[in-house]
Amino acid sequence: MLNSKQMEAKQYLQQIYRCNELIQANLEEIENLRSKSTSIGSFALDEERVSHSPSREAPFVKTVNKLVDLEKEVSIEMEHFLDLRKEIRDTINQLKNINRVLVLRYRHIEFMTWESIAEQMNYTVEHLHRIYSAALTDVADILATKGRAA
Repeated sequence: MLNSKQMEAKQYLQQIYRCNELIQANLEEIENLRSKSTSIGSFALDEERVSHSPSREAPFVKTVNKLVDLEKEVSIEMEHFLDLRKEIRDTINQLKNINRVLVLRYRHIEFMTWESIAEQMNYTVEHLHRIYSAALTDVADILATKGRAA
């Protein structure tokens, strides 16, 4: 069971994963918009047509504009992700114990599963959890000296 300082350290480390998930979701949305922007729309022949002036824009223009805006947003998110990843990697690298560094890097930088980490390091998952708990305490102490929450 993690204490509150360890939980705050864990949340700090998990920021990269959340940021990565957001970027991935936006990239999927970009792919959907690209697909829509290159497809030909269908006409509804059974609907009654209301008289209005025709739009001067091609039907895909709004989709392309959304696509451009979303690509700019993803670019900004990527910059934030890379900065955050460097900050967290630098924090992890301050730990004195190499096993703690490796567990945190594998889990929070490389997003490996506990089973994959156990196989990589030749430890049981239970032992990794003990190392992880100690590593979170170390990160909490580092963050406290930096004046960050944890």
